[in-house]
Amino acid sequence: MEQDLLSKYEVVCVSHHRIPLTGGHVRFDRLVRRLAEDGKRILWVSPPREKFSVFPNVIFLPGRKPNLGSFMQLRMLNFAIQGFPFLIRRRQSSAIVITFGETNLLAALFVSLTLQAPLSIGVRSNILTRHKLLVEDMPLLQKIWANVKFEVGLRFWQFAYRYASQITVQTPQAKAEFLVNFNIPENKVEVIENDLPPKFKLRYFGNRKPGELRSLLFVGNETRIKGFDVLVKAIPQFHQCTPSIKQITLVGVSDNAVQAASAELAKTGIDIVWRRRHNDIPSLMQEHDLLVVPSREDQFPNVVLEALAIGLPVVGSAVDGIKYMLADDWILFPPGDVAGLVRCVSRVAEPAGYVRAMDIARERASYFDFDWEDRYIDILERNMELRQRPLEAGRITGQ
Repeated sequence: MEQDLLSKYEVVCVSHHRIPLTGGHVRFDRLVRRLAEDGKRILWVSPPREKFSVFPNVIFLPGRKPNLGSFMQLRMLNFAIQGFPFLIRRRQSSAIVITFGETNLLAALFVSLTLQAPLSIGVRSNILTRHKLLVEDMPLLQKIWANVKFEVGLRFWQFAYRYASQITVQTPQAKAEFLVNFNIPENKVEVIENDLPPKFKLRYFGNRKPGELRSLLFVGNETRIKGFDVLVKAIPQFHQCTPSIKQITLVGVSDNAVQAASAELAKTGIDIVWRRRHNDIPSLMQEHDLLVVPSREDQFPNVVLEALAIGLPVVGSAVDGIKYMLADDWILFPPGDVAGLVRCVSRVAEPAGYVRAMDIARERASYFDFDWEDRYIDILERNMELRQRPLEAGRITGQ
């Protein structure tokens, strides 16, 4: 069985999600599906999923179900070891190992090392910026402990990124920051933006008509990273500066965060609709007039792409992928700037401003109308010689 596993499969994918809950999950599943459709023989370290049962060339090695609680890196490593017990004895394989994000990186590194196979990593966020934002308001002792854990993890990430044969980021700015943060050779890091969700191209694109700005939509969570605090502080001013706004829908925010913000929200006279989750964000977008994205860090938020695909106007913070995607200062404001958010919304509320915001959405949507999977697979095949390149050839250590 060992020799059969090592010789039979061309791609080993490592992920923890059972169903895609984030943009990164959706992208990873799309990539696996395209590889499967192209006939690649895939071994997937993951909880099995029913939607992939139609592919006889996709085999799951689930091991024991990973616990999604704390120390996820260690739990995923345990998950991989149970699925690949024979890998403790190192053997060279012609497969390529692929993972996205940091959660599965330890497990993917274990599989790559023991198979002596090249490792491809999709980087989805700036972990240094995210950590800084997350600990900013923590009590002192909690912050110290969080910083200690992060520094330990940082040493591991540094090793993993230098060890990897190929790394993919989502924007040129993300690449520049990544190279500085981790001292990685430039030729090992490739940029590939996300494309418009394919199903939107026929179902939604171009259907939207200009109208009055009456309803706003926020999709995210209550963390400082997503800028929920900025939105809460801005809502009372919306009522004063943009009286046409009658409803704001909050998706993904916890009930505790909504209750904590209720004093501010109650001043507005605006109807606040709260949804912990929503299974059809595109349909929800069709019911609203503006998407607000006040994140302080967001490498390439899929919710913005979905809005562009629908022609829904967007205002967002001038940071990371949001700035790259919208590319127009007229609908961008500095991260954390409440007054800047209010100004952007007021501009879009004007009839001519709403038409202009729609035009920007349509123009930017055309920029992301391409086949993401094709670009990703092309990078894999160009830089890693899929099925052929041995580990030693891919070991780049930063010289």
